[in-house]
Amino acid sequence: MSDLLTVVLILKDRVDFTKFQMAYFNHFHFPYPVIIADGGKDEEIKTLLRDKKNFPNVNYEYIDYPYDSTVSVYYRKMTDVAFRVTTPFSVLIDNDDFYLPSGLDRSLDFLVKNPSYTSSRGSLREIWYSPVENQQSATLGKNLYSQYPDDIVGDTAGLRMLKQSQGFHGNWHNVIRTSHLQAALALLEISCPTNLRFAEQIVGFLNTLWGNSHRNEQDYVLCSQNSERVVGMQDSGQASPNNHFCKILNWLIHDYWVPEFAAMTDIIGGAMAHCDKVSLD
Repeated sequence: MSDLLTVVLILKDRVDFTKFQMAYFNHFHFPYPVIIADGGKDEEIKTLLRDKKNFPNVNYEYIDYPYDSTVSVYYRKMTDVAFRVTTPFSVLIDNDDFYLPSGLDRSLDFLVKNPSYTSSRGSLREIWYSPVENQQSATLGKNLYSQYPDDIVGDTAGLRMLKQSQGFHGNWHNVIRTSHLQAALALLEISCPTNLRFAEQIVGFLNTLWGNSHRNEQDYVLCSQNSERVVGMQDSGQASPNNHFCKILNWLIHDYWVPEFAAMTDIIGGAMAHCDKVSLD
């Protein structure tokens, strides 16, 4: 089924994590093609990735994008790379997480057999590790998404939106039909939130508006808990644009919250109106 799914790897520096992940892909002969969307500026990793002889067991395409200097540049990159995917299914990944091929296999098989579903995933299991060679070790933790195990299903986008709100898990890591991912990322680019928590929530909602979403508790992805992307969850709670794990209250009282929440609801409302064939007003 390797011709049905493409893994889209989103990069912005963090070179040690990228080296470690590519070594993981290479060591296990990762079975699915990978498109790498590099928005960083580190020349070492660019040189390493351009030479495919460094990772002979990985079927990948490397794209060197302009530096992700702003969120709008980042969202433009996301939309562009999504529209380069030619397989019917896609999945997004950051360079500090690890998909298990068996988990991708199960989700892909489920979607092929269930056309009313738009996306699927298993558990997001915690992992703590160091990408540095002399410190390499790994510790596994719990399933981050064990609280709401039921599928999000409904006959309308409005009903699926309600159920997703009542049992929210992000759908960023879901295997999804490529046309639906393309639509979600194009709408994200239009909304262009400055805070990445809104980006995650917009995609989380949109990726279940297009159709039902499947959830199971079988191991699917190992989700890093000790890179700088996640450690912000433990910080003083400053609601900076790139800290999407800040404390909730700090997020709510930040000056960007009201206009970006309004933009998010406009995007979601428009998608619901389209799917349910009702008036946008």
